[in-house]
Amino acid sequence: MGCLLLLLLLLVSTVDGGANASCLSSQASILLRIKEDLHLSNGRLSSWGRNEPDCCSWEGVECDFHTGYIIGLELPGKAIIDSAYAMGNEKWKRDIAGSRILPALFYLHLLHHLDLSGCDFNMSTIPSQFAQLTHLNLSNAWFLGKVPDEISSLSNLVALDLSYTIGLLKIQDLEGFVKNFKQLKYLHLDNVIFNLSNSQEWGAKLASALPNLRSLSLAFCDLGGNLTHIFKLPHLQALDLSNNNFHGELMPLFFSPKSNIYK
Repeated sequence: MGCLLLLLLLLVSTVDGGANASCLSSQASILLRIKEDLHLSNGRLSSWGRNEPDCCSWEGVECDFHTGYIIGLELPGKAIIDSAYAMGNEKWKRDIAGSRILPALFYLHLLHHLDLSGCDFNMSTIPSQFAQLTHLNLSNAWFLGKVPDEISSLSNLVALDLSYTIGLLKIQDLEGFVKNFKQLKYLHLDNVIFNLSNSQEWGAKLASALPNLRSLSLAFCDLGGNLTHIFKLPHLQALDLSNNNFHGELMPLFFSPKSNIYK
């Protein structure tokens, strides 16, 4: 009996010990390639590749501890207060910058979370190779041009933030762009330019496509039209439609955000 108990304990120990896999060397190599191609200041990413061999413990890196593959990168940029920049300058120097999103990033095939908000990508275009993402935040990262149609194919997206690019980003067809986002809960597209197939009824199509939406922010988007359907979203908790072209009373009497808190 004692031997059997000891054997069981050893088996449990073996299973538990294998549960937390360390970072794979191939994944660490990809991160170091990304770091080499970025312009970094203020010691950002200094933990990458120094005395810590396990890249799962590096700044901003999240791993699947069962496999060692990287599933998340949280690398928000921060403004550098530089006396050479006037207080009124719209584009502060950032501590993470690059001429574009780096191709090596797309070798992280199991990446689910990506946050590059506040970085400076020097008015490059958003690439189209994103896959499997559930959370994507490229807000205030100085991208330019048309948002690629491939992003609208990310059917597992839960959160998408492309806001505050100072009117530099454009979505060709808003209704078509969101049609696959059935899981989406957070959509922030402030300052993005839209082409609307129907400038009056876009709200109905948006509400129909996004039944699980909790937070919607479309400030400074030059929108107008009928918003009745937006307020009928059952889980909506936060809404920002400021600085658009709506007229009259926007919020109907039946809308009560407190009653829409998702529990």
